[in-house]
Amino acid sequence: MVGISSYEVYVPYYRLDRAVVRKAWGLPPSLPGQKAIANYDEDPLTMAAEAVSACLAGSENVRIDALNFASTHYPFTEKQGAAAIACISDFPEEIAATDFTHSMRAGASALRAALDAVGSGSAEHAMVLAADCRTADPGSDLELAMGDGAVSLLVSDTNPIAEHIGSFSVSHDFSDFQRSEGEISFHRMDDLRFVNTYGYKQNVSKCIEGILQKTNLKPGDISRLICPSIEPRVFISTARKKGFDPGTQLQDPFFDKIGHLGTAHPLVMLAAALDEAEAGDKILMVAYGDGAEAFIFEVTPEINKVRDRGRLTETIAGGVSFTNYPAYLSTRKTLEQEDRSLSPYTSPALKKREEKQNVRRYGCKCTDCGLVQFPVRRVCAECGTKDRMEDYRIAGTGEIFTYTREYYIPFPPMNPPMAMVVVDMDGGGRLHIQMTDHEFDEVKIGTKVRLTYRRLFEGGNVINYFWKCTPVRRWR
Repeated sequence: MVGISSYEVYVPYYRLDRAVVRKAWGLPPSLPGQKAIANYDEDPLTMAAEAVSACLAGSENVRIDALNFASTHYPFTEKQGAAAIACISDFPEEIAATDFTHSMRAGASALRAALDAVGSGSAEHAMVLAADCRTADPGSDLELAMGDGAVSLLVSDTNPIAEHIGSFSVSHDFSDFQRSEGEISFHRMDDLRFVNTYGYKQNVSKCIEGILQKTNLKPGDISRLICPSIEPRVFISTARKKGFDPGTQLQDPFFDKIGHLGTAHPLVMLAAALDEAEAGDKILMVAYGDGAEAFIFEVTPEINKVRDRGRLTETIAGGVSFTNYPAYLSTRKTLEQEDRSLSPYTSPALKKREEKQNVRRYGCKCTDCGLVQFPVRRVCAECGTKDRMEDYRIAGTGEIFTYTREYYIPFPPMNPPMAMVVVDMDGGGRLHIQMTDHEFDEVKIGTKVRLTYRRLFEGGNVINYFWKCTPVRRWR
């Protein structure tokens, strides 16, 4: 049987209180709570890479045959994100990598393609990723509603924790959310009643009716219903009209804690439902956008074998409040300001030549004395032997050996000053890298850290990424 074998949600370290935004613009009370915001060095690609790593923890020997990546705000206009994530994750080059974009339901489309691939036998294990970091006009309702985050689902036919029962889709050319070429911010049609009635309600209702009829199920057979809207009241009223009990059957959308995560949000809610589900539960997920896409999964007894299940609520509730609204806007490039950043440049040839070392994270190990070294070198720093090295993939965790605080280089806008640390990696190897997503007192010798792939700098119209580290936390 085909279904979901593993899942993981990545939520950024920082939370922006909506009251801070309203105060800055003198707006009346509206949506309560907070939203998750990406750090200055994060984007959908880095967040998706984080979700992959956590999803495969403990299953490193699983060979991924297909990788589907969905995002509406991918950092490149023309460049494949799925291929980049496959490289970061050290997946084989023979993988089938595909991007899904341009619609809020792109994540659901990526999931359906993965289910079809595994069901047809063209792939044994398919990784589905959805990540968004959507930018809206400052002070707008959309800015208050949208959050940042990522989710990963491993689809396979081997002992799934949730079996795929059926799918149903509706395609409808409807211009509610839109972003034109060259625009940073996305927009929504002003007539919200028209949008909700002829966009969300109409398409979600058709999908719910269609999939229940196709699977011969009734609303009462469903344990959890997922059909997120950026307006929770519309979500609740639509579910009630289709015969569902909002008090017992609707999955918490977490709008007051992380906001709406764009194309990732339906899959995030699916992961949250799996975190609390019992064997035999049926979960109906509907993703809206230019129509809608619906799925029904039945939870299997394998759900009880999932490590750290129930941690998602802690992950979502975690995070650090951020109150410097202008600094947040500067990370979104929505403020006009003097560019004082350093602009080094990495050539494509150099980037390709050092891909194995700098992206896939391979150092070397001396076959004579066993010393692990990074970056790769021909002469062993310990015993002096030459050209007696073998490939060694550096671990993803370690502890700080020493550090310094840099005030000369431009400060990161969300956690100054820059912390440069030397990390002794578990299993060997030593890295000199930047630290991110940390508090001032967390930078000290002996702190346990994990590696995270982040933006480093931009130059020559190229976004350059490299590994950084962040403190190990239970909810991360």
